Amino acid sequence: MYKLLFTNFLLFSALLSPISLLGFSSNMEELKKRVNDLEKKMDQIAAENAEETYGINVTRASPDVFGRGIYFTADLLFWHPKVDKTSFAYTNNNPGVVAPIKGSNKSISFGWDMGFRFGAGYNINHDDWDIYLTYTQFEAANTNATHAAGLSTVIPLKGSFITSDGVEKAKADFAFDYYSFDLSLGKYYFISSSLALRPFFGLKNAWVDLAQRTTYSGGEALGNNMEKIKDSSNFWGAGALMGLNSLWFLSKHIHLFSNFSNTFLYGLFDVEHREKLTPNPTNKIKIKDGFHRFVPMVEFSSGVAFRTYLNRKKNHIEVKLGYQGQFMWDINQMMEVYEYNAMRYSSQNGDASLHGVTLSAVLDF
Repeated sequence: MYKLLFTNFLLFSALLSPISLLGFSSNMEELKKRVNDLEKKMDQIAAENAEETYGINVTRASPDVFGRGIYFTADLLFWHPKVDKTSFAYTNNNPGVVAPIKGSNKSISFGWDMGFRFGAGYNINHDDWDIYLTYTQFEAANTNATHAAGLSTVIPLKGSFITSDGVEKAKADFAFDYYSFDLSLGKYYFISSSLALRPFFGLKNAWVDLAQRTTYSGGEALGNNMEKIKDSSNFWGAGALMGLNSLWFLSKHIHLFSNFSNTFLYGLFDVEHREKLTPNPTNKIKIKDGFHRFVPMVEFSSGVAFRTYLNRKKNHIEVKLGYQGQFMWDINQMMEVYEYNAMRYSSQNGDASLHGVTLSAVLDF
C-alpha cells in the first residue's frame, strides 16, 4: 500500500512540474525587471566620489536646457551709496569760533544713482559645476553747501590754512566710483524638494575711487579770497571670494532667493591731499601717500524671481527683483589734519556702503 501511495505522489509531482517551472520562470522575469528598475533609480541617486566610494548624488537645480550650457545675465542697479568722514564744515549761531557754539554739521549725503552689471557663465560637465564671470560698474556724485546767515558763521573742518576764523561760504562735492570683476565656480543642487543651494568660491578684483573737493570763501578768514581743497583715496585690490546662494521654490515658476558672499581684498591705496589759498600762488600744499592694506567686504541680496522654459526647453529665462547691498570697511583713507600749527595729517579710516534695488535677467541657451 505504501508503494502505491509513493507512486501516485511521483505521478502527481510530474504532472505539476511544468506548471511550477512555468510559474517560477515568470516570477524570475518579474524579479529581474524589478532589479533593473531599482538599479536605474540607484544610479540616479548614488555616485562614486573622489575617494572611490559611493555616496548620495544630489539633483541638479540649475536650468536643464537642450542647448550649449551657456547663460548671460544683465542687472540694472538703482543704488544709494554712503561714505563715512565726509564732513566739511559746521555752522555756529555766534560770530567766529566762540562759545557758546550751536549749529549743525555739514557732510555729503548721496541720492540714488544708476549702475549696471553684466555677466556670462557656462555649465561644465564635471559634476554639473558652473563657472560665472561678472563686471559691475557704479558711479555716484553729489554736492552740498552752506553759508552764514545773520550773525552766524561757517567753521571749516578741512584744510590747514584756516585755523581759527570762520568763513562765509562752504561747498563740497564728492564722487564715488566702484568697479569690480567677480569670477566664481559653484554648483546649484536641491537639498529638499523646494530648496536649492549654490556654494561657490572664486576671485574678486575691485577698484574703489573716492574724491572730495571743498571750497571755502568770504568771512573774516578769507575776505575776497578762496581756499580750495582736493582729497582723493583710490583703492585697487583683489582677494578670494566665498559665498552661498539659495533658492526657495514657491512653485515651478516662482521662487525666493537669498545670496551672501564675503572677501578680503588686499591691495594698494593711493591717497592725495591738495590745498590752494588765493591770491598768493605759493600758498599750496600737496601731500601723497601710498600703502597696502586688507579691506574686508561683504555682499548680500534677497528678493523674488520668475523663471520659465522657452522654445521647447532650448532656452530658459529668469527675471529677478531684489534688494542688494555691500559694505566695505576702512575704504576711505583720505588725509585729515590733526595739528594745524605743524600741518600734521593722518588717515581717516572711514567705511562705505552701497545698497538698493536690483533688477536682473538671466538667459540660458
